Amino acid sequence: MRSSFAEGTGTLFGFGPQADFKNSTMNIAYATQGGLALPDRGYYLEDRADFVAARAAYLDYIAKLLVLSGAAEATAEADAKTIMAFETRLAKVSLSSEEMSRDVETFYHPVSIAEADQLTPNFLWSKFFDAQGVKQPALFSLAQPKFHAEVNAMLTELPIAAWKTYLRFHLIDEASPYLSDAYA
Repeated sequence: MRSSFAEGTGTLFGFGPQADFKNSTMNIAYATQGGLALPDRGYYLEDRADFVAARAAYLDYIAKLLVLSGAAEATAEADAKTIMAFETRLAKVSLSSEEMSRDVETFYHPVSIAEADQLTPNFLWSKFFDAQGVKQPALFSLAQPKFHAEVNAMLTELPIAAWKTYLRFHLIDEASPYLSDAYA
């Protein structure tokens, strides 16, 4: 997972450079919430008819891609539910697009690598930056801290099989435009 960003396939969170909000003459790295395939957290959490329909369509899409990739239909359907539960857990601690657009400060939480490693001891940012093949920065922004705290907890609370299922699906989904037309 750490090296996937260097390979251009990061899934679980957003990561990239942006102007430092407090010093526009320099850029810093921002690690932001992510990991959701549906457009916003409400799609996972609200019972509006259109969101319920979107969740059902997403479950079907997940199962379809997994079957196309060799999973048995029953396994694909069970895995789709695992992925939906995984993403719903992320959605519960994610800010909505509206919340983020109203408060840019949600993005700006500069920390040192050592501080970040203390905040998320199950996901060591020192190793993440090493896997990118870049020099560790003095500071980066660990945006939306509740999100990263939840990912940290999920790393020990969820079985490895759930992580593999989630990551496998997202790898297939990211590759789907380059696969056969059946994946479209």
